[in-house]
Amino acid sequence: NGYKIGNIELSYFLSRCGNNIDNITNELDKLMLYCYQDKIIKQEDIVLLVEDNLDNSVYDLVSCILKNDNNKAIKLYYKFVQDGMDSSQIVAIIAAQIRLLFQVKRLYNSGKSNDDIARILEFKSVYRVKYLLSDSYYYSEDDLLKYLYKLSDIDNKIKSNTADGKILLEIFIAGKDM
Repeated sequence: NGYKIGNIELSYFLSRCGNNIDNITNELDKLMLYCYQDKIIKQEDIVLLVEDNLDNSVYDLVSCILKNDNNKAIKLYYKFVQDGMDSSQIVAIIAAQIRLLFQVKRLYNSGKSNDDIARILEFKSVYRVKYLLSDSYYYSEDDLLKYLYKLSDIDNKIKSNTADGKILLEIFIAGKDM
């Protein structure tokens, strides 16, 4: 369409949009409307208009937690807090991602094909199964269940007001046993 965008800006744009082609298309449309006059897309335009993709941040947070990259995990956690998410919401999104890893791993270990797993979990694409499977290789089903149990315990304590959710999540992310 005659627009220009540098490689650095393009990488930044894609990091904010995620892998969803519909989201990429919508965000590009916004940028092209905004930059219509000079047809140059700059990083400050991307910062101003393109929402950071929550799915990527959730994936990164869970990945850092599971890989014990505590410093990066804490930074991502604080970003969620800064964006206005409360402890219960953060627990729920971490648990949902770990549960998904567990389900994919369990189905794969029971002999299901990638296509079967995508159909059972109602994914639109087999690519998502492959993506989750590649991550699940590093963790046993028992490890993933232990994380889910800890998150369930944190959630119960938050909802019963017996502990500060922020502190419990920080301890969980830091990898300390509670």
